Amino acid sequence: MTEQELASRDQHFSNYLPAIREIARSQGDEVPSWETIENNRKRFLQALPESSDLLIFAYGSLMWKPLLHYSNQYHAMLDGFRRHFCLDMPFFRGSPEKPGLMMALDTGGHCEGLCFRIPAKWVERETQVLWKRECCLDGYHPEWVVPKIAPEMSDIDEQIPCMTFVINSDAPRYLNDLDLEITVHKIQSAQGQFGNNREYFDNTLQHLRELNILDPELENIQQELTRQGL
Repeated sequence: MTEQELASRDQHFSNYLPAIREIARSQGDEVPSWETIENNRKRFLQALPESSDLLIFAYGSLMWKPLLHYSNQYHAMLDGFRRHFCLDMPFFRGSPEKPGLMMALDTGGHCEGLCFRIPAKWVERETQVLWKRECCLDGYHPEWVVPKIAPEMSDIDEQIPCMTFVINSDAPRYLNDLDLEITVHKIQSAQGQFGNNREYFDNTLQHLRELNILDPELENIQQELTRQGL
């Protein structure tokens, strides 16, 4: 990314993150302070060796809209986690009357995605941006993971630490037991300040398919939407 693109990115987050946090706070969500978010970032990254590059495993919008300064990207598979529409969203793309669902990385199964390589000299700045983007509310938290990088990516050093953001299972908005019918209903009907939930789902599915990733859960949801004529 050029300096102009970096400045535009920073402005983008400055414009919309405060609004999201205020909406969440007004609806009773526990919103961590920026100081807490930054302290959590520093504490988590203490495990990263000094002068080490960092891999970021992306599974959702981070794949097609990373807004990251990275040097390489790799196709990867992560075992033990799966994409899951499991985060209740009574704002953003939902409302208290018709809450929607956001996608997260939840335990179980496997997940195909991308890894972005952040050179050591960019890690500090880029992780600051990532924490603001992913941890501005209480739905996600960082975790160290070990994805399998596609074998044709021969320049990757397997020792490069990799992190991702997974569902915070302690968050009040975590929903881990929704059946397919309820999931489809929420995705189809929810509407919020930033658009409707169906647009979010359709956009996610389209981008995954463009990357030749067929996700079982999302494909099942699409089949059910089609069956219902929605």
